[in-house]
Amino acid sequence: MNKSNSPSRFYSLDVLRGVASLSVVLVHWEFFYILYSGQTSLVTDHQFLFSFLSWVNRFGGKPVELFFCISGFVFFFLYSDSIHQSNISLKKFTVLRLSRLYPLHLFTLLLVVAGQFYYEQLTNSYFAIANIDAKHFILNLFFASAWGFENGVSFNGPVWSVSIEVMLYAIFFIFCCYTPKKIVLLLLLSLIGHFLISKINFNLGKGMELFFLGGCALVIYEKILSTNDIYKITSWLNALTMLAWLFMLFFSLKIGMQTLKMFPVFFQKILFISTSFIVFPMTILCLALYESKKGSLGKNLSFLGDISYSTYLLHFPLQLATVIIWLKCGLNVEWLYSVWFLILFFLTLILLSTVSYRYFEMPVQKWLRIKFSSLK
Repeated sequence: MNKSNSPSRFYSLDVLRGVASLSVVLVHWEFFYILYSGQTSLVTDHQFLFSFLSWVNRFGGKPVELFFCISGFVFFFLYSDSIHQSNISLKKFTVLRLSRLYPLHLFTLLLVVAGQFYYEQLTNSYFAIANIDAKHFILNLFFASAWGFENGVSFNGPVWSVSIEVMLYAIFFIFCCYTPKKIVLLLLLSLIGHFLISKINFNLGKGMELFFLGGCALVIYEKILSTNDIYKITSWLNALTMLAWLFMLFFSLKIGMQTLKMFPVFFQKILFISTSFIVFPMTILCLALYESKKGSLGKNLSFLGDISYSTYLLHFPLQLATVIIWLKCGLNVEWLYSVWFLILFFLTLILLSTVSYRYFEMPVQKWLRIKFSSLK
């Protein structure tokens, strides 16, 4: 496929990535309930917020799975051909990725170290995450916090998925070096992740499954663009994707989940897995095709994608800072459980993430890439 037929940037996928990142913040909102009940499970309904978040928490891993799937689509779109044609070396690819990921990762890691140390002085325990020690600090320094050497989530907990992404980048680069992207091979790697790797390292297996499904979506996208029936095909895809979402959302409702328990366990697993195998790749494919046919979609909200890495890595340090302020100042703990505080927290997080992206991450990324620009 000639890339001139497709947009240089998929704004709708940026928006989707931003929404997924903010959804993860909602999933981790339960950390605030440690101050209320001494545990992180949402077991009380004394506020409307508890019931809403318990529904969100039921599908807590899905936003991260969506991250992996979007990453697979975008990385195969941006890099696969160039790597296969030896236009991007391993060194250059490493600089491109680490210059984007590592500065904020190191900064937030140090923030959490300082915050957890102070929180421990106040409470004689660590906030939400127990593995705060030298071993896990070293693992985090090298983006290895989810490679199988850990005893659980540690320090800036959400970074575990970034650790998995780093491993996926290595697998992706090796794959692209030795073979052009073919849907059969991509699907095979996805299935290997689901059925084999997940038994050794569940997080890596799930990451492989979704990342290479995103690659499959990219191959299908290219094939559809090269046909003469693009409008007819995309119309059918849009209809099927909407039906898939409606089906998934129905069973995500409380009554739907209760009904689902009447079915065999195998059927329940098929339904839950289908979210990853069907709904996510099809959604990404439909959005990409829409932008290729009709122009940019969601451009005004694409900043949510720009700051998605910031919101993902900054939200736990912000939560930690918030509970320290609450404890230190002796504020009413009930304020933490209001809808108004949730809105205020999200607005603060988006503001901080925007500042971080524009005035820290992008300048440091640019400096690092210039410094290592001689790498081929």
